[in-house]
This record gives sequence, structure tokens and C-alpha cells, in this order.
Amino acid sequence: MGTFLLITTIMVGAGLAFVLRPMLRPAERASTPSEESKAGKTTGAGNKLTALFIALAIPAASFGLYFQWGNPELLTGAGDFPNPAQHATAHSPGSSENLPSVQDMVERLAAHLEQEPDNPEGWFMLGRSYTVMGRTAEASAAFAEAYERQPDNLEILVRYAESLAEGNGGSMAGRPSELIQSALSIDPDFSSALWLAGIAAYQQNDYHEAIGHWERLQKGAGLGEQEQRMLADILSEARQARKENAERL
Repeated sequence: MGTFLLITTIMVGAGLAFVLRPMLRPAERASTPSEESKAGKTTGAGNKLTALFIALAIPAASFGLYFQWGNPELLTGAGDFPNPAQHATAHSPGSSENLPSVQDMVERLAAHLEQEPDNPEGWFMLGRSYTVMGRTAEASAAFAEAYERQPDNLEILVRYAESLAEGNGGSMAGRPSELIQSALSIDPDFSSALWLAGIAAYQQNDYHEAIGHWERLQKGAGLGEQEQRMLADILSEARQARKENAERL
């Protein structure tokens, strides 16, 4: 479990670093004091969006990484990767000196994929790992490899889009949005894609479209009570932003 805690700590740090970037930059900034005053009313929505991102992304990713690294052969098809849980029980309790580091495990996975690249699940795992480690460019490259082999995989589409956006200062414009639209064309109710599609629209001040995506997300399954409350608050403020934007036109 020590390895799990280490991975979780890294994930939380990486997640916080990601959401502190301006994910909700508007396409155009207010240019007058009155416009700035009105625009300032929407900052609460941005804060709630980042909070919801943390609530949704970090726990799932942390547990996902634990199980992926605990059973790497399920993703790589190889049995020579270390199992942290088994490795820990083979040594004295409380000692982590002999445990392979996260970086070592990631580098071994990367080396394995260089030898046997036809493994979309392995590339996806590598991309997630690089994301946790803050190696954004390498994460995008790994997700690109996974996407090349499974272009209709919803998780790959979403994670690839996220990675490209992170590498572009948080902007969902361009290729990230295209990938998200591809995901929604496959499954219009895929929650992660709806969430990011809403962010993409919000960044372009298209509050009507953002609200549409988030209302659909709200009606679906998978969100806990706390996330539902936060999303309801975000929708309320997005509707207010839409109203104020219409008044300025």
C-alpha cells in the first residue's frame, strides 16, 4: 500500500498543478470597467469547475493507477513487470528500499512498448503515467500512439484531448475539441466527453452550448451527490453568464 500512497500523492500534485492553469480562459477579455465587473461575476463558476475537476479526476485516476501498476500484465500482456503489492510482501514490513520506483516502472513500460508497440492499452497506461509525472509532451505522444491503434476508444480520445489541451495552456480549441466531438459521436452520453465539451464551449463564451453539454451530463449516471451539487451550481452560474452576455450584445 506504500506504493499506492506514493502514486496517489503524485497524482494529487499533478492534478492540482493542472487545474491551477487557466482552464476557463475566455476567448475575449472584457475591455471596459463595466464589462470587467460583469465578467467578474463568472469567476465563481471557474472556481467551481476546477474544484469539480479535482473531485472527479483525482480519486478515479489514483485508484486506476494503483490497480494498473498492481497488475501491469493485464495491460502489457507481459509477466515481467513488478507487482508492487507482491513485491512489498516479499520484504520486511515498512521497508520500501527494495520497491521499484514509479519512474523505474514507467521507464520499463516505455522500453517494453518500444519492443512491442502494437499495444494500445500499454500506450494508454504510459500516457496516464507521464501525465501524473508532469511530462506532458511525452504523455501526448503516448496517447497519440494509443489513438493511432484504437481511434474509437472513448477513454483514449478523452485523455488524448486533455493532454493536448494541457500542452496548450489549458485551451481546448482545435484538435482537443475535435477529439472530444469524435468521442461524443460514438457515445453522446459519455460523461468525460460531455464535461470537456462544456469546458471547450465555455472557453469560447458559447454558454448556451456549454450549458447543453452539462445539462446532459447532469441527467446521466455516474456523478455522486457532491458532484451533482457542484455541477448544479456551475450550471446556475453559466446560465447567469449567458444572460449577462446576451445583455452586452
